[in-house]
Amino acid sequence: MKRSRKPIVLLALIVIAIGVAYVIKTANTAKQKRTAQPASAPASTRKLYWFVPDGMRADPELFNVFKWAEEGRLPNLKRMMDRGTYGFCKPAFPSHTPANFATMFTGAYPEVHGVNDGPMRAEGVPLNQVAISGFSSAAKKVEPIWVTLEKDSPRQVTLLSVPGSTPPELKNGITIRGRWGRWGADFHSVNFQDDAEKTFAKVDKAAAKLFFTGPQL
Repeated sequence: MKRSRKPIVLLALIVIAIGVAYVIKTANTAKQKRTAQPASAPASTRKLYWFVPDGMRADPELFNVFKWAEEGRLPNLKRMMDRGTYGFCKPAFPSHTPANFATMFTGAYPEVHGVNDGPMRAEGVPLNQVAISGFSSAAKKVEPIWVTLEKDSPRQVTLLSVPGSTPPELKNGITIRGRWGRWGADFHSVNFQDDAEKTFAKVDKAAAKLFFTGPQL
């Protein structure tokens, strides 16, 4: 005599129904917990570091630093690559340091932020005088990221030796030793040329002192 399969099928359906109900209840509980959290709950804070090797060649065909790092020849760079993101990029034109720093800090191109060189000339100013330095904060026509952060964030913004940050633009933040903004030279002991070379001295005595004064390296 054959046994009816109806009780087995009914039991299986009951087990499945209980399992589905448990999953739905668990999902709703988790959703309620997430909703109950205050909107101001602190999220995990991530720090952003920009590594900017000024003047370093990085053309992929001849100077592939990323390949050298993968080969173990640049272990410190390899560690940064493993912990972040990296890639090649084309500099803004003109590819001068102050112009590209201003581009990076403002998000605008030189034709918009107004910085196109280090020593910049202006109409009405003699050509043997620099009207304004590209590293001066006064040269930018677009506000940099630190000004935007100060406006939109309740936290205090602190800058340490950032090119183009002086004269200070922060109203409530702290600016420490902005670099190359006509607030003092901080690389006065570096000799870029032989001290016997008098070319700069004929044009600009201040430049001669800046580049030649200091011990031989």
